[in-house]
Amino acid sequence: MTQGNPPFVDDRVRTWQVTPEAFDDLRRSYVRYATLRQPLFWAYLVVGLVFLVLGIALPFAGAIVFGAILLVLVPLNTGLSIRRSLRSLAAGYVLGSQISSSFGFQGFTLTTPRSEVRTDYVNVGRIRVVGNWVLLRNRNIRVVSILPRAVFPDEAVARVRWAAAAR
Repeated sequence: MTQGNPPFVDDRVRTWQVTPEAFDDLRRSYVRYATLRQPLFWAYLVVGLVFLVLGIALPFAGAIVFGAILLVLVPLNTGLSIRRSLRSLAAGYVLGSQISSSFGFQGFTLTTPRSEVRTDYVNVGRIRVVGNWVLLRNRNIRVVSILPRAVFPDEAVARVRWAAAAR
């Protein structure tokens, strides 16, 4: 358990507007995160490649078929998942809309044109900064929220990490 006081986060409201450039950056950052930073994706591809090579080296049709299936289905499944996520991001980050956040002692509030959501710091399982974006994994359900860095400052990132370490 972590000792000491949590990092200070001021209580001012931070506002950010969705621009075409920012949305393009969001899409690129998410695709990079969903492919390059997912070790399981790469592990399946390596296994598929190993089976394919072994099946060719030791004439064994089953290994060739299994390797080929992995090499086709894993990228296809990942691509379809990314496509669904990008559609969801487009619905949440409408060009011209504003997103704002405010931080308190125990949590933060995020306001979008569609909703206002209050999240306690202790409910964030993991936080990762990817370029101009902050990815928050909910501790209770498998959901990753992607927020612009402009509304989630360094102090808030430190506060979430402090809360996670205190659990």
